[in-house]
Amino acid sequence: MSPKRRDGLGAALFILLFTLYFLSSSGGFHIVDEVSLFAVTESVAKRGAFDTNIIAWTQWVNSPGEVLGAFGPTGDVYSKKGPALALLAVPLYVLAWAIPGVGLIQATLLYNALVTSLTALLLMRWALRLGYRRRVALAVALSFGLGTLAWPYATHYFGEPTSALCLVGAGYALTLWRADGRSRWALAAGLALAGMIATVTAHAVLIPIFLGCALWDGGRHWRRPDRPSAVACLIPLAVAVVGLAAYNWARFGNPLQTGYHFEAGEGWTTPLWRGLWGLLFSPYRGLIWYTPLSVGAVLAWRAFWREHRNEAALIAGVTTTVIVLYSLWWMWWGGFAWGPRFLVPLCPFLALALAPWWARLFAGRMTSWGKVGFLGLIGLSALVQVLAVIANYAQYEIELRDIYPTDWSNPLRYGPPDLYNPLHSPILGQIHLLARDLRGSADLFWLRPDAIVWGVPLGGAIVLALAGFALWRAARERSARRWLPVLMVAFLLWSGYALTEASHDPRFGRPGEGYRAALNAIEERARPGDVIVTVAPYHYHVPMDHYRGKLPIYGYAQESPVHRETARVLSRLLGRPRNVWFITGGLPPADPSNGIERWLAERAYKAGDEWFDDFRLVRFLTPASKMTPVSVEDAVFGNAIGLAGAAVGPATVAPGDGIRIILGWVAARPLTIDYVVFAQLLDKSGKLVAQQDSPPAGGYRPTSSWAPGEPVEDHIGVGIPADLPPGDYALIVGIYDPTTGARLPVSTGGDFVTLGRVKVARNVGHP
Repeated sequence: MSPKRRDGLGAALFILLFTLYFLSSSGGFHIVDEVSLFAVTESVAKRGAFDTNIIAWTQWVNSPGEVLGAFGPTGDVYSKKGPALALLAVPLYVLAWAIPGVGLIQATLLYNALVTSLTALLLMRWALRLGYRRRVALAVALSFGLGTLAWPYATHYFGEPTSALCLVGAGYALTLWRADGRSRWALAAGLALAGMIATVTAHAVLIPIFLGCALWDGGRHWRRPDRPSAVACLIPLAVAVVGLAAYNWARFGNPLQTGYHFEAGEGWTTPLWRGLWGLLFSPYRGLIWYTPLSVGAVLAWRAFWREHRNEAALIAGVTTTVIVLYSLWWMWWGGFAWGPRFLVPLCPFLALALAPWWARLFAGRMTSWGKVGFLGLIGLSALVQVLAVIANYAQYEIELRDIYPTDWSNPLRYGPPDLYNPLHSPILGQIHLLARDLRGSADLFWLRPDAIVWGVPLGGAIVLALAGFALWRAARERSARRWLPVLMVAFLLWSGYALTEASHDPRFGRPGEGYRAALNAIEERARPGDVIVTVAPYHYHVPMDHYRGKLPIYGYAQESPVHRETARVLSRLLGRPRNVWFITGGLPPADPSNGIERWLAERAYKAGDEWFDDFRLVRFLTPASKMTPVSVEDAVFGNAIGLAGAAVGPATVAPGDGIRIILGWVAARPLTIDYVVFAQLLDKSGKLVAQQDSPPAGGYRPTSSWAPGEPVEDHIGVGIPADLPPGDYALIVGIYDPTTGARLPVSTGGDFVTLGRVKVARNVGHP
């Protein structure tokens, strides 16, 4: 077979599958596990870090055994997922980051479409190497790409497709090594196995199976590897082990700590029979329902064994080990997922086992009934995958939780729903969702409740037709190479257009509105070293998709009181001079459930507060290293509120920085009005140049709640405009009634108290 023909066939196969995967993607996350991995990719790409602080709130929403990570020594959150996917996707993220207007999520989520298409291509090459004809090899690849769980998971951001690629890569490389003994194939196998354990460390149990099948001669004898091949294979594995240990050390200070909570119930604790039933046969997660061709793979394996004993032994060994391994896992069903997620890496092997049946079919040696049964099984498998990608299966998963509620008194005992009732199968659930509300349940980025972007499916259909024609020619031993330029141009144009449309999905915010407007404001005003803290857990995808700055984001939910891990991180953030940009979504100021805002209001200095639709942006100044006490001569406001003390810092500030003010209040009598404190900066002519108005303690200590004689400490900040000319400015404070705007008179005269003068100068060090 000529390389030219092989190249044409492979390119057409890759384009067809990638186009189909892109066309059937949602353009967003389905499960929070994906978000955890994406957060690692984002941190590595932007800041060279590994944390998942942007979704720190996920540490408290589930039972200890279900949280997505663990806290490091400094209180940062780290994912428990294997790092391979997160690291390998960094180049794709960086490329999207460099292109204005491209959604970072939509572009990066194409990673698994690329990986799964490459896996199909590699699987086809493997089948060709085993001596199968082009049509058979192509049928094997398409069976994998269209008839197994590989299709729906090509649209997700899980590590399983990477595992599948590594398994196929290792098996193919070892087949090549057995043929000619070159050490480069041993190196390729070692790299693939290294990627396998870097994706899922537990898959290290598969290494002896791969090496054993490579050295077995198919009978009673074993092949002894030469030293160069052994070294070439083992070096990548050693590097992977050392790398994983270093990764764990950098996160947790312990090379053996992975982030899994074995002490809290995670582990291999499920009875084997229960897990096997669930993974293979249950209506909820049974492999035979989600990939019906797996039944054919089991039946065809015997014929495959007669033709290729080493590869058949590899398929049997890996498949059995993976199924048993995850049958014992405490959450063998994989949480919110489509089908048996943990068995996705086995899909290429299931497809490869079908090769003898495809050869028999194309040679006309299959009976009519056998042909109908085999093709019916393949068609049914493909139909199940179509159902998976059209509707959002997470909607039905939520409905199942209502039918089979969790025992929250002991959530670790929570088992998966629908183990035995076929009427509650998620596959049937997809049909129910589509019949009930096609647009509302659709999971395609171009089929939205508010619009259908017809250009995407129409353009995709053209690319698929061209790719299908090229495959048809190549499969019939005709050259498809001259059609490739047309196919490539059509593919690239459509991909760019589709990515642009996916990036404009209104679910991720509209330009210049809401959350995105708040992020734009931060980008315009922030300085290096600043941080962003959010309490908008239902909108985490907006900054992930559109924030192109490098400031770290710490994402929390409403906490009251604040968790000790949160307080530890916030204390660290306040330990150096900076701005803390605080964003909330759908919460009013001083909300009692928003303990984080209260924590910041009591310890930092609020210097700005503005709304962007339903999102609020608050600027907090961290404490200054030195505060200067101010004599206020026991000033009393409105014969009701005494100013017992004050401190200001720093005395000299730079444009764009801020002034910190501590005020000590005491109420002389009960108050019925919630007054507002103002702080202003005035130039020599008395003109207002900067100000900040805020209820005491950011609204968490309203004046109507003060007890007479009770001391109340209030922090307030005044942001200095970046274009403010250098010079001396007067700093004043006062109190007014927000309903009338009337200021309270001061016992010392006037309606404000002067706290002193502040010097604004350039090239000032941090306070």
